[in-house]
Amino acid sequence: MSRSKLKWVVVLSFVVSAKGNLLFAQDTIKQQTMENFTVYGTYEPFNVSSKQILNIEDENIIFEKNCFEKVKIKNIETFVFHGTLTYKPEYCPICGCINESTDNIINWGLKKNCKIKIPKVSNYNTLLILDKQRFYCKHCHSTFTASTSLVNYKKQISNNTRTSVILDLMMILKKIFLLEIIFLLILLIEF
Repeated sequence: MSRSKLKWVVVLSFVVSAKGNLLFAQDTIKQQTMENFTVYGTYEPFNVSSKQILNIEDENIIFEKNCFEKVKIKNIETFVFHGTLTYKPEYCPICGCINESTDNIINWGLKKNCKIKIPKVSNYNTLLILDKQRFYCKHCHSTFTASTSLVNYKKQISNNTRTSVILDLMMILKKIFLLEIIFLLILLIEF
């Protein structure tokens, strides 16, 4: 199957069924019948599809097969994705000890349920619940949490969402400014 057809199948497989269930790509060949058409194809792993849908470029964030749910939060339909952030750290950010072997810095559990607001998907509010790997440095006897470029340190709004809000505000301000100019021109023409 060519790459362009594969992308087309993955996009078609991310469809809301007549019952309101969101259908995702699977790892195996599968037949999905939805109303008047049938989709066949070999799909990419779910991890890749979720990252493409959410526009996540960080390779250290991993999605499992059952990572999606549609829930109501404050009476608003919201897409919730569950992921895990883990990697092998190069050094300790506290003492600077370089992680040359597995004995210097070790895994120390997970920091569960870090809620990150990400840009809307299909006009639904979208939330990423990320379990972040914790590490223990045997050199300085301290712990630290895995970090990602998706969100700034100790923040809950992703950088993409932050940028999107700023651009939306700039467009609103631009419209307000244009309306003020038009209003002033109308006042000048009347006098």
